[in-house]
Amino acid sequence: MTFLETLLPAKRIEEWCILDFLFKNPSSQISVFELQNLMKKYVDYENIQNLRHACRVLSGEFWDSNEHKHYDSIRFNFSSDLISLNENVKSLFKTQDNVFSEYKKWLLDFSEYAILRYDDEFGRSFYGFPFLKPYQKYSMRSLAILSNYEKIHSSFRGSGVIYNIPSDYFIFIDLYKEDLKKAEFNYDDRFITPSCLHWTGPDKWNQKHKIMDNIINHFEKGINIHFFIRKFKQVEGIPQDYIYIGDGVVFKDTVPKELVNPVFMDFAIRELSAQMYTDFITKSDITNVE
Repeated sequence: MTFLETLLPAKRIEEWCILDFLFKNPSSQISVFELQNLMKKYVDYENIQNLRHACRVLSGEFWDSNEHKHYDSIRFNFSSDLISLNENVKSLFKTQDNVFSEYKKWLLDFSEYAILRYDDEFGRSFYGFPFLKPYQKYSMRSLAILSNYEKIHSSFRGSGVIYNIPSDYFIFIDLYKEDLKKAEFNYDDRFITPSCLHWTGPDKWNQKHKIMDNIINHFEKGINIHFFIRKFKQVEGIPQDYIYIGDGVVFKDTVPKELVNPVFMDFAIRELSAQMYTDFITKSDITNVE
């Protein structure tokens, strides 16, 4: 159940489509192609690459050493495009003295909650690749799954910029940074208008840095720049997830002509609602931050 909590709240349905079927049919196995048909129950699209990746996620292929230590005993069996529960998990579903297994009730409650919440937040629509819906909340770790990342998922992180996927860069911004003690981290990141964002890059990257050059020339290089914003890093000691505000296009004439560290520039972004814009630019009490 601790492992299932790492997949909540559901940001894509594929894992929970698999889990729901296997929890209801614990002695069965199911193929990726059968899952492709089963997906029609939940959404109006099908993506076999996502399904295969979801099977690999459940099989523990992308776990780090700590996750292997905690979850190896429950990792799913996935081979030849067939996925099933392992024997340890199957044993949780066995009835004892003709009494329905309490574990089965709990696990089915997990999958029902995940699917209902997913339907409420995402519906049946396809949001492209990576699978990101504007104004939803995301952690860095969840983006590894949504990008079909094929390396250890705990490594999917960066100091404000994640560029593990060649076609898509993820930029993370904390608007109010007083909790960060080092002055060099207090970058001037701010909304200029509801459709324009001022961003400052990492302090050691000038315009000649490979990744910064890719960001500046992203349009010509076919790279999508995605922005994730949070107003405060923590609220009452609880780390906050980022809100995805969509992708952006750089105004190249705002990039300094001379080499500077760090580099700053403006981006055209999807226009924010008046309420969201006001909340982001107002350093007030944290009433609008969950």
